[in-house]
Amino acid sequence: GDAAPADPRALAPLLRVQDFTEFEAAIPALEASGARTREGWLALPRTLFALGVASADDPALAAGLEAWRRASPDRWEMEMVSGWRQLLLLHTARADDGSLDAPEIPEQPDPALRAAARSAFERAQALSPHSPEPGAALLGVAVMEGAPIADRLAMLAQACAVDRVCESARVVMLTGLDPEHGGNADALLTFARESARAHPGNPNLGLLVGIAHRKAGAVAGDRSAYFQDPRVVDEVDRAYGGYLAAYPTARLHANEYARLACWAGRRDTARRTFETIGDAFRAAAWNGDFREFAGRRHWALAPDPIAVR
Repeated sequence: GDAAPADPRALAPLLRVQDFTEFEAAIPALEASGARTREGWLALPRTLFALGVASADDPALAAGLEAWRRASPDRWEMEMVSGWRQLLLLHTARADDGSLDAPEIPEQPDPALRAAARSAFERAQALSPHSPEPGAALLGVAVMEGAPIADRLAMLAQACAVDRVCESARVVMLTGLDPEHGGNADALLTFARESARAHPGNPNLGLLVGIAHRKAGAVAGDRSAYFQDPRVVDEVDRAYGGYLAAYPTARLHANEYARLACWAGRRDTARRTFETIGDAFRAAAWNGDFREFAGRRHWALAPDPIAVR
């Protein structure tokens, strides 16, 4: 839409100063508006996640979270923030590069903190059975703990029974079908394609196909050969092209698309995407390798590609 993207961290100051009246009014307003972040994902779940990150990092925000619990013990959103805080405790601090704008599953090796997070998400689910977000978070914990694929699919079905689109849960399930989490490339691509077909015209679910190829390419061995398959690159172009047309501020996903275009040898696509990105390097898309980003950008933007290795 034409609305300005929402910043997932915007409510943190209200939590810090414990202004719960304005804070509690702002959260359902996000849900009702369907606001989205710069990366094009729903602002409500990203805000709850970002508040969990912030309260894991900042003792003042952690104190605000506990004061919120005392003031409003039956708020499902509070339980969601609390659950994410448990999963984010002890994590490495991240740069302010927009990395909170897109869904992710954090790693939490401590089983006690995972159990505390699960309990918080279960309370959130009991308090708000109309929302698919607690189910998506619980699915994330199940993926983290290596639950059987069949159990993960059953949890996804529960979330989608609440909300047919169940955007957050589908993104989590994509990670849950990643080979490093016990899945495989065929399952990834089948799930992504089925999700996209079930909701034609939805760029967020369409993007799942591109993300699935990115994950499949990572385990294919020769990524250039994988992405130079015309069937693969055509699906990637439709997925990322449609998404970036809908959400032109999505710099993380633009970085991903630029890298895939380089692997595919699609210099024109890479050039257009790098021109859009400018200097907005997103580490997650390049495995933290700025040198690769700079080298690929130089290749894509150089006037004479033959002269540039």
